[in-house]
Amino acid sequence: MEPSRSRALIFPAAVIGLLLLAGACSSTSAKGKPEETRTAASAENKKNDAGPVFVCSSAGRWFPADQAALRAIIDRSFSKADPEKISSRIIAVISPHAGYDFSAPVAAYAYKALKGLRFDTVVVAGFSHRAYSPDMEIYPKGSFRTPLGDIPIDEKVAAELIAASPRIRPATDLFDAEHSVDNQLPFLQSALDDFKLVPVIFGSQSPENITALADALAKVLKGRNALLVASSDMSHFY
Repeated sequence: MEPSRSRALIFPAAVIGLLLLAGACSSTSAKGKPEETRTAASAENKKNDAGPVFVCSSAGRWFPADQAALRAIIDRSFSKADPEKISSRIIAVISPHAGYDFSAPVAAYAYKALKGLRFDTVVVAGFSHRAYSPDMEIYPKGSFRTPLGDIPIDEKVAAELIAASPRIRPATDLFDAEHSVDNQLPFLQSALDDFKLVPVIFGSQSPENITALADALAKVLKGRNALLVASSDMSHFY
């Protein structure tokens, strides 16, 4: 059932805090082998008439780069997932970001629950495994490219979130060779039809940053038909 567009969409800070307070993640490749050091290659950036295209560097590392192989692992995961039916409105999901050999069967439960729904904007919040920054970055313009195609950035929402807090800045450095946002995108492309993306990377998962993003989302997404995806393995230690 399509989410009601007449109802205000509000993300309380406490809910955002629980969603975004993620545990440390052990890095595993798409083939399931430990990746103790990141590759030196950064994501390729191109330009077209619609603005810069960020080519997700996780393809071939954390999930298959071949379109058919990627669709196959997602379809297989969807076929085995049996989530409980959720009758109330879905405004957020938590999904893991390990290599698809490990995370895809779990992620499929979250994304299968979204099938048949429609969102204008999807905010995907991940965090940097390789570099520290005291703030958060939003990729502000253009599109993100996976083997399943390009996802346009919601430039209006991105700009409003950036304006809502000095802790949120327009930048791209933390997205290079980072998988926490990338790994959510093929599942989103498979579960949803047309939507626009707002990619967010935490340089630091501090309480101050979590509160700042929660407040910004509550302000900017109020009244919008939006979804929050919190990219997190929660913890590897339980």
